[in-house]
Amino acid sequence: MRRPTATAHARPSRCCTPSSRATSDFFEQTLRHCDDAKELANWITNELLALFKEPEHGVTSIDALPFKPFDFAELVELVAQGRTNRAGARTVLRAMCTSSKRPRELVRELGLERVDDAARLEAWCRAALVGKDSIAAAVRAGNEKALGALIGPVMKLSGGNADPQAVRAMLAKLIGP
Repeated sequence: MRRPTATAHARPSRCCTPSSRATSDFFEQTLRHCDDAKELANWITNELLALFKEPEHGVTSIDALPFKPFDFAELVELVAQGRTNRAGARTVLRAMCTSSKRPRELVRELGLERVDDAARLEAWCRAALVGKDSIAAAVRAGNEKALGALIGPVMKLSGGNADPQAVRAMLAKLIGP
């Protein structure tokens, strides 16, 4: 059985769609502006269709969406590019239901942009290291998994906007050999 590639047209599952024709049309229109068909299909079936079950957003079907397919594609691409994380994109998706702003603007406005500024990352990492001498000693002794106990507090300090790989690298640098 041939699996869809990033350029193949992967249609959303029929079993999950309230109006399969409208959903398929939305998928096809959005795919014109998106590079990853599989990720787009996942976003439609897992995130977009979930909105229909949340009455507070006022969206009950694909036809009632207040945004265009290219806006949805932009949101999916922002996650793919690492500009925001998936949780932040979910927040933006809900905001798109009540705002006429583009996803990129909403990410900035809501403070959901992924942070990779070294100075800010270092400050958060230093704050997370305070009082964690035993964890730092375990990392120095070769226990790389111990870094996981520090990544969570850094992510909390950053509001979830720090890049986890950058945090890991910064913590390793600060703890040293």
